[in-house]
Amino acid sequence: MRDRHVPRRLKYLVAPLVAIAVLLASALLILQTNHASVMAHNLSQLQARLAIVERMIQRWQRNQLHNAERLAALPPVRAWAARQLQLGPQQAERSADFQLLQQLYSDLGYKGHVLFNEHLQVVNDNYPVPHKHPYQAAAVRQTLLTAQREGAAVSQAFTAPQALLHGYSTPDSTIQIVCAQLSADPSTGTLCLHAELRNGLPELLNSLSSPRNSEIFVVERSGQQLGTSSLWPNPITLKTGDSSQYLEGYLNAHGEHVAGLLKWSNELQLGLVLEQPIDKLYEANAHSRNLVIGLTAFAILLIAWLSLLAQRHRKRLAQREAFYRQVLDHLPLLVRVRNPDGKCLLENQLARDSHLLTHQDLSLQQDQADTHLPPFSREVWLTLRATLLEGRVCERRLTQGDFRSPDFEAKRLIGFPIWDTRGELVALGSIALYESEQVRSRLALQALTDSLEQQVQQRTTELAQAKEVAEAATQAKANFLANMSHEIRSPLNAVIGLAYLAERCNQDPRVAVYQQRILKSAQHLQEVVNGILDFSKLDAGKLQLEQVMFSPERLMENVADILWEKAQSKQLEMVCDLDPRLPDVLYGDSLRIAQMLINLAENAIKFTAQGMVAVRIRLEEQRGEYWQLCFEVQDSGSGIPAERLLEIFQPFEQLDNSTSRHFGGTGLGLAICAQLAELMGTRIEARSELGVGSLFSFSLSLKGGASHQAPLPGARSARRVLLVDSNAHSRSNLSEMLAALGLQADMASSGQLACTLLSQAQVRDQPYALVLVDWNLPDLPPSELLAWAKPRQLLNHSRVILLSAHGSEQPLADLPLEEYDAVLDKPVSPQRLRETVLRLERSEAHPALEGRHVLLVENETINQDVARELLESLGVRVSLTNNGLAALACLARDASIELVLMDIQMPLMDGLEATRHIRPLYPALPVIAMTASNLAGDRERCLAAGMNDYLAKPIDPQRLADKLRRWLCVQAPVTAALLEQNEALPQKTKDRINRQAALERLLGNERLYHSLLQRFVSEYGQTAEQLEQALAAGEHNRAMEIAHRFKSVAATIGAEHLCELTQHFEEQLREQRPYATCLTSLTLELNALLLQLDDESAGES
Repeated sequence: MRDRHVPRRLKYLVAPLVAIAVLLASALLILQTNHASVMAHNLSQLQARLAIVERMIQRWQRNQLHNAERLAALPPVRAWAARQLQLGPQQAERSADFQLLQQLYSDLGYKGHVLFNEHLQVVNDNYPVPHKHPYQAAAVRQTLLTAQREGAAVSQAFTAPQALLHGYSTPDSTIQIVCAQLSADPSTGTLCLHAELRNGLPELLNSLSSPRNSEIFVVERSGQQLGTSSLWPNPITLKTGDSSQYLEGYLNAHGEHVAGLLKWSNELQLGLVLEQPIDKLYEANAHSRNLVIGLTAFAILLIAWLSLLAQRHRKRLAQREAFYRQVLDHLPLLVRVRNPDGKCLLENQLARDSHLLTHQDLSLQQDQADTHLPPFSREVWLTLRATLLEGRVCERRLTQGDFRSPDFEAKRLIGFPIWDTRGELVALGSIALYESEQVRSRLALQALTDSLEQQVQQRTTELAQAKEVAEAATQAKANFLANMSHEIRSPLNAVIGLAYLAERCNQDPRVAVYQQRILKSAQHLQEVVNGILDFSKLDAGKLQLEQVMFSPERLMENVADILWEKAQSKQLEMVCDLDPRLPDVLYGDSLRIAQMLINLAENAIKFTAQGMVAVRIRLEEQRGEYWQLCFEVQDSGSGIPAERLLEIFQPFEQLDNSTSRHFGGTGLGLAICAQLAELMGTRIEARSELGVGSLFSFSLSLKGGASHQAPLPGARSARRVLLVDSNAHSRSNLSEMLAALGLQADMASSGQLACTLLSQAQVRDQPYALVLVDWNLPDLPPSELLAWAKPRQLLNHSRVILLSAHGSEQPLADLPLEEYDAVLDKPVSPQRLRETVLRLERSEAHPALEGRHVLLVENETINQDVARELLESLGVRVSLTNNGLAALACLARDASIELVLMDIQMPLMDGLEATRHIRPLYPALPVIAMTASNLAGDRERCLAAGMNDYLAKPIDPQRLADKLRRWLCVQAPVTAALLEQNEALPQKTKDRINRQAALERLLGNERLYHSLLQRFVSEYGQTAEQLEQALAAGEHNRAMEIAHRFKSVAATIGAEHLCELTQHFEEQLREQRPYATCLTSLTLELNALLLQLDDESAGES
């Protein structure tokens, strides 16, 4: 076995080894290519620089020849040379005119001179030892001959001492001579000047060299550097002609590794050498080489690691496959797996050896099974077909023969779907079980059971009759309670209603007292009846919990509305604390939750003489889409003894059961709450301390959506707020709400402390943006606080909100409400607080538009409400008409109208015609078009009719404000209005309605938006039928008018896709193209939207 695995392992190693070999070859090729490229680049750089050096040396040589020719051309020099030549080599003067000649060539940088005759004999020089013989040195002789031939020449560099020119030369110094003919006649002689390289060419080379980067020098033909004993490392003798040699990696005279370029110049008869440090030339190449080597090593390691990992995975996969294969093969079942088309993918050993399933592949995509299938295969086809269509496990049972006979057979077929991780069906499995013995035993047992039942039936008749009697008694009790409920509720409802009406109509105070007592007694009796019925339902187990969508904030508001009056009647402070982190939507039985909170809070109010009663909903934790909430009711009442805490949850139990008890009640409230809590899967926790108060709480895990509560948008959210309230619980609750909105709150427990904080804020020049003051301050009423603060200019930059009693007008009757910017009822909810703050922000954002008069001409009622709300939120005074004729009449009646917002398509007289009548009568009056049509040329037609501007529907609030400021000559405010982030609608509505865009057009008014949705359902739910009726009657123009109005309304509520379909349908009608498909799509979209809105309305109810 191991020998067979060796080739397979080698096969798995071939790919990584090949990849590594290719990678190494590629890396070597890259390195070689990069090195060759860098070498070529270096060579080109050195050649270019050496060419510059060569030109500089040639220029230096030309300067030397020019100096020698100019000196030889001077008349005094020629006269001196002629006199010396006449005297001859032996009689030539050595001192005459020496000073003059020496001064001439010393000024040009030369050290000595030699005068030769035409036979190359020395006639005169400046050295003390005369040498009057022909000069035989090859370098000098060649130079003299060249000078005789060409007029001037520069010799090669040669080393002193020589018999010639020894006087001022140091031993082993390198010199050059520059020779020039005194005239064209060779007999006039040749003058040669001694030039030391250290004073000429070396200085030039040193100036071109850089000590750190490069070095330039000259060499002889043998490669020896002039003036030194250093040799060029290449021993090859330089060839004649302009040729060059390039070497890398040798050591220079300083012991450094360099790269050098040598070039022989025939014109200069010198070898020019340029050397540069090798590390400087290959610095970039070293980085790239290291990078390539590093990446190659990393890639090799990665390939090796991946190969090992793949080998390990293959081994594990093979082991797992062998394991599962053995498990399947040893199962006493026939197992087959097919793809959705019916092709067999897998089967175990028993299925392969079985004679029953002769058809491995079955055509599952056909509606009917093949007729040639055997019975068992047909049953398999039916089972798998049902599994494919229904997507669930399906079973079928087959029996053959009587269970008493030995050839009885029973089999069970199970078909099950197989899904992938994405939830898509990838295969179908089938299992066949032989259960002949089990079925035979079951049938035998069933036969025995039937026999026993016949025997037992006679004995159980009496028990059945007794059961029927008990059920009849229970049903009679339930019927009695239902009848009594009806008999009591009907007259009780009449008593309550008539007592309420009589109370409103009565003028006699004494009778009014009796009527109030009748009303309270009837309400108490109604509560008792409701409690008994609820307890009866709970006791019978017939109370069912619902799972509906509800808003926790609205739940808290409903509880507060019910309890506030009772709390106020006892002078109690009612505090409603809602955690700002709660989601906007929860799912549960809101009715029963509210019933529990109301029962607990009513008990708290009943047993609390003074102080407060608080209802809280807090978030404990969130786990995915489930929110763990804690519902609490706390009071500052008398408290409950510890030994009675468990007893009070028993039916008909009260804290005071004496016949002279101070508090009434049936004792069912807490019992009902306890049973409801148990039904919801929780329990009520009670904690109490005598003389301090009690706390009742229960926790629920409810499914909810996301939380959209966020701080106020914009820079204003960081402003400071002063909260003035004498109740500590109320202050704490409101401060948490303000902090959730991003507002920093300073708290004052009295009016005097509020005055102090206002004064300190003025001194620090940090005024409060908002001041929230309670209407019932014990030391200083709100009106007196404002009367004290306003003369001192402490509230010039503040907006004042009065916190009043819930639903009561009497406490505000004597207060000057015009001095307050807003009135907010207690208990304050986060939503109402947010709406009030945003409303004040919006009123600050458009102060310049306050009081301006605008005529709105619009025939659609929904669009009227939207436009009116937007204009009034800007502080604009609005007059409203629904057609052009009415607009002309309104302008004639009211001269204070400053601007007209004109719809285009209206009955009687459209907007264009009305504008043509307005222009001659009111030429300076701005008229702005409002239309839902976005076709090309609409704007031009409006302007041609005399309109000043154009505003497309749906109306954008910011664009509307900009248009008003422009045409009413109002300067734009510094800060734009804040838009509210509102609670989310259910997901279904979000899919078809862009709620955020619609709310932005409505300035965040949630209540107006919900009202528009309800009106849309009631007024425009039959639009599709109206369009079909108009088209069936051939009234295409009427159909276009209906579609135009409907398009505008759909855009207003945020149904963008429905608006697009309507616009496309309108265009098809206008252009007389087929519209049936468009109308069908419009109808389907409208019906889907109406269905979703109905579901949402049912969920909220």
